[in-house]
Amino acid sequence: MVRERRDPLNLIAIPPNKANLEAAQAALTEHGFKAESLAQLVVKDPVLLLELYKTISSTTYARGYSVNMMPVSQMVTLLGVKILNELCQNLKGRSLPDSSELATFLEKSRAECLKISNIARLIGNSVDPQQAEQCGLIGLFARFGDMVAVLYLKEHYISAVQTEGNRTRLAYRLAKEYAFDLERAGLRYLSLHGLPEKILACIDRDSQINSTELVNRKLVVLSSIEVVTAYEEAKWDRYSPDKALPVQSHFRPLRYLGLNYEKLYQDLSDFLSKSSQKAQVDSESKATESRISDRESISKATSRSLAEAGTKRTLSGRLVPVAPPAKHAAIERGSVGFLGKAHPLVVACVRGVRNAENLFSVTQRVSFLDTVVRLIGPLLKTFPDLGSVLYKASEFYLPLATTSSEDEILTTIVEGLSAKEVVSIIVLSYLAGEFSKHCEVTGWDCIARKLPSAIEIGRTVGATFSDVGPGYGMLLTGVRHMSLAALLFHDAKNFEHYIKYLSLSSRPYDMIYEKSKWGYDHLSYCGSLLQYLGFGLEMVKAFDQFRSFSQITEIKVRNSAVVLHWAEVIQKSGTALGDSNFLQQSGIGKDDVIKVDNEIGRLTSRLKNNYWLSPIREQALV
Repeated sequence: MVRERRDPLNLIAIPPNKANLEAAQAALTEHGFKAESLAQLVVKDPVLLLELYKTISSTTYARGYSVNMMPVSQMVTLLGVKILNELCQNLKGRSLPDSSELATFLEKSRAECLKISNIARLIGNSVDPQQAEQCGLIGLFARFGDMVAVLYLKEHYISAVQTEGNRTRLAYRLAKEYAFDLERAGLRYLSLHGLPEKILACIDRDSQINSTELVNRKLVVLSSIEVVTAYEEAKWDRYSPDKALPVQSHFRPLRYLGLNYEKLYQDLSDFLSKSSQKAQVDSESKATESRISDRESISKATSRSLAEAGTKRTLSGRLVPVAPPAKHAAIERGSVGFLGKAHPLVVACVRGVRNAENLFSVTQRVSFLDTVVRLIGPLLKTFPDLGSVLYKASEFYLPLATTSSEDEILTTIVEGLSAKEVVSIIVLSYLAGEFSKHCEVTGWDCIARKLPSAIEIGRTVGATFSDVGPGYGMLLTGVRHMSLAALLFHDAKNFEHYIKYLSLSSRPYDMIYEKSKWGYDHLSYCGSLLQYLGFGLEMVKAFDQFRSFSQITEIKVRNSAVVLHWAEVIQKSGTALGDSNFLQQSGIGKDDVIKVDNEIGRLTSRLKNNYWLSPIREQALV
C-alpha cells in the first residue's frame, strides 16, 4: 500500500496576532456581546478570518447559507459564543516563531495583508459600494504566501527579503533557490485550510471566472496588490491621472469604468501616505523603547514592565492598546465606542509612566526622569499641540522653574511634577480633544468652561492623600466632569435643558435628574473612559462606590472615593467645610481640611491666569 504524501504546508500552523486574539477573547466574555465588535477584530487578521471560514464551513450551522458571500458578523452570530471561545482557545495554543526576527517579519507580512485589504475596500467602494466589504475581505489574503514563507523558509526568506529590492526579484530568487512560489504556496495553504473556492479564485491570477461580480472583485483585489507594490517601490507617481498605464496593468481598466479616477488616485495617495507615516511613528516608538531597555540602571524586568504595561506588543514591536479588562459586575457603564479606540501611544504613556513611578526609587530619580521623557517623546511627534500644553502647565504649576525654551520643557516639568500629574495633563487634554471632535459645539463649550475648576478642585483635594496625590485627584474629577459629554453626544437637545437646570439650581450634577431623563447617569461612563485610556479597576471601583466609601476595605480605592465625594461637596458649597457628616466619616484631619479650604479660596483668582488645559488632536497625515 502506497502511503499518501502529506503536504508540508499543511504542517504549518500560523499563529494569529496575539493582541487581536486577546481582544477577541475579551469581547466574547463581555456582558451584552455584540457580533459586530468581534467582526471588526477578525477582519484585521487573515489568520482569524481563515479560521472563521474553516470553522463555519465544517459546522451544520452553515447549511443553507453561501459562506462565500456571508458577512463576517453573520458568521460570528451563526457560530455562537461557545464555538468561538473554543476556536480562540485552540488558536492560543499555536506556537510563536523560533526567533524574534522571524516574529517581526511575520507581523510585517500580516500588516501588508491588512494594508491591501484596506486599499481593496477603498477601490471597491468606487467600483461598486455593495461589493466593497467583500473586496476588503478577499484582499486580506492577498499576500498570505509571505506569511507561509516566513515559517516555511525561515532565515532563508529573511535573507532574500533583505537583499532583493523588489517583489519581482524576491519571487524569482525564492523560486530559483528554494523552489518556493510565493503566490502558489499561499493559495495552496489557503485551500488546504478551507478558504472558499470563490475567494481563492479572486486572488489567483490564473483562475478562470465567468461571474461578472467575481470578475470585478478579482480586478479590484489584483489592482490593490499592484497599488501597494508600486508605492513600496517608489513607482506610485506612474499611476497619476496624467500618465499612461501599461497594457498589462490590472489598475488600468479602472479608468474606463466611469469612475472619478482623479478622486480615487488622491484618496489612495492620502491613505498610502498616512499608512507610511504611521508605520514610521511605530518604528520610532519601538526604537525609543529599545533604548530604555538598554540603560544599565533599569533591570530587564523593569524595562519589560515599562514597555508592555498598558499595551500589548505585536510581534513586529508595535504597541497596541490592551483590550479593556472584563467589566466589574457592579458597575453600570455606558458605551464610549463613539470615541473610537484610544491612541496606542496615549495608552502606552498612561501605563508606562505610572509603572515608572512605582518601579524607580528616589535614589534613581535621574533614571526615572529620563524614562518619562522617552515615553512622552513619541507623543510629541503625533500630537503637535501637546508641547504647548505641557509648556503652559509648567508655567501654571511651576512659575519659579519655567524655562524660555520649549525644547527643555519635558525635563523641566517632570522635575517639578509627579508622573501622575504629567500623565493626567496629557490624558485630560487628549480626552478634551476627542470629545470636542464628536460633540455638539455649544454643549461642549458649557462643559469645557467648568472643566478647569473641576480639575483644580480634584488636584487640591487629591494632594491630601499620598496614594492618590494631586495627579490622580485632577484625573478623577476631570474624567468625571468630562463624562457629561457622553450624555451630550447621545442626546444634545435634552442635555441643553439639563445644563440650564444645573445652572439655575447651582449644582455641579444631579444624578436623580439624569436617571429620570435617560435611565442612567454620567457616572455610568466614567469607568469606561478610564479603561478606554488604559487605567485599571482600582479607579473604576472608586466611581462605583464613592457614595459608600466608608464600607470600602481597599485603602487606595477608599481614598480615591473620598476625593470624588469631597470634590463634589466643594463644587456644591464652594467650601471644603460644606458637609460635616462627610468630614467626620472620612477621617480627614482638621489641619488638612483648613489647608484645602484655603487653597479653594484662592482657586478662582488662580484660574483667571492662562490655564494649561487645551484640547490636543492627532496630527492629520496627508
